Amino acid sequence: MKKYCVYVVDTDKSILTEGIDSLTLSRKEYSEFLGLLSSHHALDTILNSQNFRCGSCRSFSLPAKALYSALKKIKTDDEVAEVMVSTLRIPTEFGEGDIDLLDQPDEIREKIFRDPEDYQDIKDVFSDGNYIVEQGEVCRFPFDECIFIFNRACECTRILQA
Repeated sequence: MKKYCVYVVDTDKSILTEGIDSLTLSRKEYSEFLGLLSSHHALDTILNSQNFRCGSCRSFSLPAKALYSALKKIKTDDEVAEVMVSTLRIPTEFGEGDIDLLDQPDEIREKIFRDPEDYQDIKDVFSDGNYIVEQGEVCRFPFDECIFIFNRACECTRILQA
């Protein structure tokens, strides 16, 4: 299971730092992010979708799709949300005609492709099933889960990152 990590660190300075599979935010940036989610009625999506929540440090995990749906509501209003949205979804090689094939069994898809090599190149994306269609474009989620870590020294961090 691939995970996207958001580290929240104790500082009021703006530090928005991006990695391939992580993001580091200050407490202030995180608080502003939560406030914006709340004002757009998207905070409940995150609270109700949590898979795990640490009783000590309050770190938590949730499915990437759940976080993405909440972020879509505030994407244009917040730099943090914009960074997360662009990281949580990546475009695929699907063309418009391929969208109808997403829900078809593998055997039907393979018969429709004229060139078996083309199908083999895109087969893993079909089998992944972790995709979304937006404005005629098929994107996939490179991460299954997102974790928010508030204390890297807490024992839950090993569990969350496993």
